[in-house]
Amino acid sequence: MFPVKLRTPATSELPCLLRSSGRATSPRKPVRSKPSLLSWDHLQGDFKADTTLSSDANPKADDALPTALSCPNLAAGVSSPLGHDDSSLRAASVGCMRWRLLELMRDVGLSLQTATYRDVEAEVMSPFTKPRTCPQDGLLGSSFVDALWLQEEEECTKGRFVGRASHMLSYTWSYPVGSTTRSLDAFCSRGELRPEEVFVWMCCMCLNQHRIRDQIRRGQRVSTEKFIEIFGSRVKAIGHVLAFFAPLCKPLYTQRVWCVFELFMASQLLASKECKLSILFDSSDIQEFRESIIKGETRVISKTTAHIDVSLAGASVAADRDYILGLIEADMPKERFNRRVRSSLQKLLLHEAETFLRECRFPSATGGWSGILNAYHQVARMLRQNEELARGLKVCCEGLDLHERTKATAKGEQRDRLDEEGIHLMHELAINHFGDGWGEQCLETLRSALHLCHKLATKHPGAEANVLLMLGVTHKNSGYLEEDIGAKLEHWRTAMHYLKTALHTAEQVPAADRIGNTLRRKTLQNLGRVLTLQIEVCLNSNEPVHPEDIDKATSYFETSWEGHQTSEDPFPTNILLCWSKLRILLGDHAGAEALLLQAEENARRSHSTSSPEYADTLEHLANVHLLRDQPEKAREAALGALSTWDALEDARACEAEGCGRQAQMASYHALGMNEQTRVPPTPSGVAPPSLAQNCSDAMATAQAVRALMVLQMRRNSLCHRCSWIA
Repeated sequence: MFPVKLRTPATSELPCLLRSSGRATSPRKPVRSKPSLLSWDHLQGDFKADTTLSSDANPKADDALPTALSCPNLAAGVSSPLGHDDSSLRAASVGCMRWRLLELMRDVGLSLQTATYRDVEAEVMSPFTKPRTCPQDGLLGSSFVDALWLQEEEECTKGRFVGRASHMLSYTWSYPVGSTTRSLDAFCSRGELRPEEVFVWMCCMCLNQHRIRDQIRRGQRVSTEKFIEIFGSRVKAIGHVLAFFAPLCKPLYTQRVWCVFELFMASQLLASKECKLSILFDSSDIQEFRESIIKGETRVISKTTAHIDVSLAGASVAADRDYILGLIEADMPKERFNRRVRSSLQKLLLHEAETFLRECRFPSATGGWSGILNAYHQVARMLRQNEELARGLKVCCEGLDLHERTKATAKGEQRDRLDEEGIHLMHELAINHFGDGWGEQCLETLRSALHLCHKLATKHPGAEANVLLMLGVTHKNSGYLEEDIGAKLEHWRTAMHYLKTALHTAEQVPAADRIGNTLRRKTLQNLGRVLTLQIEVCLNSNEPVHPEDIDKATSYFETSWEGHQTSEDPFPTNILLCWSKLRILLGDHAGAEALLLQAEENARRSHSTSSPEYADTLEHLANVHLLRDQPEKAREAALGALSTWDALEDARACEAEGCGRQAQMASYHALGMNEQTRVPPTPSGVAPPSLAQNCSDAMATAQAVRALMVLQMRRNSLCHRCSWIA
């Protein structure tokens, strides 16, 4: 996986990796003025009317240079990781951008309101650096930071504007200089950092654009391995990446293929704790984002990241775009890449949302404290959806603490609103406990939420039905993991009680209410599933099965399915999977196969193939294919299930002894299977022609059975938490 491990495309060279502004520049006498003594407040006067970043700006006229590359090093063939004293880590300080760069822009008449980095590189940096001797190779034409560094040497002001990079900025060249500089200044203020001591590595300033243009003219190429190595080395050496994300509604950043790729690679290094990753907002966006969060309108986060698609992202050079897409496709499907980028970006935005909530001292004028409690609930929910359970748990606890403090002085309708948000927070806290395998804590929290529901002066059937549904699901799972038959059945009887009560309560929600309809469908599906589990226990114990139980379970599934047909969820994979399990128990293998094939198709159409439900669907499909004497199909489905579970276990990275990756490797080893191909060794010799088909079918059957045995062995070795999740 990027950037540590990479499967490169067959053609592992980038046709045109090094990019320049593409604009011709004429020689200009370099400006040699002393650092300005103007105050930052005075300079900000030019930014007062700064244009709000528009998503309608032409992104095709722009692209950030690959921020990993150092042109002098590449020209010299250097491929070793960067050292701490490497001159390629020189960067300009935020103070330099606030003073020296803005002063140079004024001298050439560039507007601080509209000038982009592409304009500044062509009109300021290129003329300023062209007559300078590059300290890297001794030729005329240097990078902007090297030119400043030489100037500081001459003027004995070393360290004023140039120093070792402490941060790397990921951005596009179409961003206005003033907007980016203000955001960097706000970052310093928020972190109580001195702008003169924060040195930011930016490709337009730190790469020698003269050499880049020369290399493009000569058709020089950079290998994939070298690009990945240099990027990783640079990010690790600098240690902190800043992604400038603007405008909030439709960021230019996510429309550029290089920026999306950089964000993905930086997030991979963040996951391995090899760097930090922060997000920067434009000043016009940060207040909008803050107000949206405090009002509880967290949809701004999902809306901002919903349209990320690397296939639609552009690049100034078409060959660059093709190269990046090929690099991604060699490692994973593009849709999985998109999901990971969306998740990484959502986590960054959620971190900002968490910070805003903790800094909030007063309720918003429109939403009051209930709006802020709703924000805690929504942020916790999104953290959980992004598999940040620990952070979600913390946000839930902080929100519940705020709930207790604010409702102490509230009365009447206001107190009811606060309690309703408290119920939502308790429900979310229970889901976090549930997702982490803490069944008892989950049940305890849900009982508290149910008690609070009963205390509300104005009844809220939707909230109460949601809590009851979760209580039923938790008892269903608890029973599934019990070894004692009596304990299993007791949990499932309790689950049936809560689910039936939930269904009755959900019926009180207006029929036009989307949430009420969703609750009814999910409750019916779980009622059918619990009855199916009870039927399975009876069959395994050779006890009679009541026909009315079969009819009820079938009716529950059919009614839930009918509700799905008119809902906004056109791909109900889970209900089809649960329904098929009932069909298998009843010996209706053809009916089960039809449901499972439809579930598989739905999962593919909804891009939900990286989920336990999809793996479970393939596993049951393999069993049904075997029962219907379809060995090739059975092998394909079984190996697909194994591949999906492998990916899920790698992502989960459970550290419990004998679980996760350890169970994965042990199960393959025990059955003599190859972990990469997921099949046993092929026997030597060739079967006689008359027996070829029989041998092929027998081998396919054996491989399918062995793959299913691996899954069963692994399931038996999972820890309690992973068993609960699976």
